[in-house]
Amino acid sequence: MNKQPEITDATRENLVNSFFLLAGKNNIAQITVREIINLAGYSRATFYRYFKDVFALIEYAEDSFFEKTRAALAEHEASNGVYDRHFFETFLKCFNEDPMRISVLMSEQNLSHFIRRMREKTIDNMNTQIADTPKKKAVTDMFFPAFFPQ
Repeated sequence: MNKQPEITDATRENLVNSFFLLAGKNNIAQITVREIINLAGYSRATFYRYFKDVFALIEYAEDSFFEKTRAALAEHEASNGVYDRHFFETFLKCFNEDPMRISVLMSEQNLSHFIRRMREKTIDNMNTQIADTPKKKAVTDMFFPAFFPQ
């Protein structure tokens, strides 16, 4: 599977994109592997080479978003080192980069799952890294719960 990483990545993204196209019209809990592979043009075996099930595909999409968010924030920190409004604008900009995916990931059917994973994968990790002063901790304690309640 890793002999041609660009093809592997393209196949995985085609499957993910097909899921999101279907999710734009259907309840995500009702989307089947058959619907995804029919739209993407792959076999069931190909789907299972990449994902255990549809929920694993959703988690992959979430993880991709979380990683992009962490990278953008790390880049901001490296260049700026200040947790000001630009830091939080960078955080919010991540949500605007792919509105279709975010609207599905934050849909009513997936919102609590997405929030829980966002806290686990990004925010809790970020709080550990950036809350090294009382001022920074106060900012993150106020900002993040407003967007991601527990």
